[in-house]
Amino acid sequence: MENLIQLTSQFGWSPNLNTLSIILPLGISFYTFQTLGYTIDVFRKKIPAATSLVQYLAFVSFFPQLVAGPIERAQAMLPQFSRRRYFDFEKASDGSRQILWGFFKKIVIADRLAIAVNPVFEDPTLYSGPHLMMASVFFAFQIYCDFSAYSDIAIGTARLFNIQLSKNFSYPYFSQSINEFWRRWHISLSFWFRDYIYIPLGGSRKGPTRRRFNLLVTFLISGLWHGAAWRFVAWGVFSGLAVGVSTTQSKLIAMGVEYTPKQSTHHRNQVIETKSSDPVTVGGEAFLPHPATLLRIYSTFAIICVAWILFRANSLEDAWFIYRQIARDLINAEAYRDLIQLMNVDHYQRKTACILLAFVCWEWIFRRDPYPFQLKRVSALPRWTLYTLLIWGGLYLMARTGTGEFVYFEF
Repeated sequence: MENLIQLTSQFGWSPNLNTLSIILPLGISFYTFQTLGYTIDVFRKKIPAATSLVQYLAFVSFFPQLVAGPIERAQAMLPQFSRRRYFDFEKASDGSRQILWGFFKKIVIADRLAIAVNPVFEDPTLYSGPHLMMASVFFAFQIYCDFSAYSDIAIGTARLFNIQLSKNFSYPYFSQSINEFWRRWHISLSFWFRDYIYIPLGGSRKGPTRRRFNLLVTFLISGLWHGAAWRFVAWGVFSGLAVGVSTTQSKLIAMGVEYTPKQSTHHRNQVIETKSSDPVTVGGEAFLPHPATLLRIYSTFAIICVAWILFRANSLEDAWFIYRQIARDLINAEAYRDLIQLMNVDHYQRKTACILLAFVCWEWIFRRDPYPFQLKRVSALPRWTLYTLLIWGGLYLMARTGTGEFVYFEF
């Protein structure tokens, strides 16, 4: 309605169009995804219809992942509600660690980064190109730590009930291609769009041109789901084009090796249609990655940060200004000196950058684990010391600076 009013005003019309202020049910986006998936799978005869209304309602409204995912499939969840459950100490302990790791990422990293990011994107005209670049990188980690933190808390909470939720993030910023990134970022949503939009559109069955078109439509719809704003449309189009360009090669560089997806059933032969099982460790097996691997990781991350600017900016005009300012100051030595001087004076920015660097190193070291806080190879004393520090450190920061709501609560 807002866009229609804006469009008609260009022709000198002033229509009196009112919008409805509807209070939406909590978590409507995510349980709509789950019920749609269930209905389509039953219609396709991939699963039988549920025979228990209570089990079906439990699947739809299971509280840990209700608000922001992961988006679960009926074939994975309904059997868990139908069988007898019991308390599993090992699963509950591991779930508690994952919950603690999620709270750490949310309170210590995401909320801290938000304090540095929000003022910059509220009025980007006040900042130089290098500062806008730094804020864009900060936002990339803010949204990752914020959103993956919710998934960690949801998965860990479900394990307390001996319920297994699907993995939703798998070290996405260590990806070496855009394709790999979307297999590791919000995995449940990526596969939902793959199975219920991309493949029904034709997937990769009708040649490379149609495949790229299907990818573009899929990402455009994903952008519209995030919000009815032109910046989300632009973000979806940009992401779809990036994936389309990345899938033009018959082979791709993934996880540090040449990897060609195996041919499976009729149309599931492309990267976006491949299950998320990784042939090797993300970023390669070596502790110190090869320079070529680092270059691919950096290039992929840079492209993702360019897209995140569209996602975070308040408008397309703001995003376009940020792009112009970054390009204008890219080789401006004075602008970089000003940023370094600011970092020397602003202790908060400097500490935030150090905490972020330590977090990235920690994830890299433990990237072989399902989440980087299992600490299976660490003895009891340092483990419990670390648990205690995280708990009290998190409580201290909550009391001092408060907490912000999760980013994906608005979608």
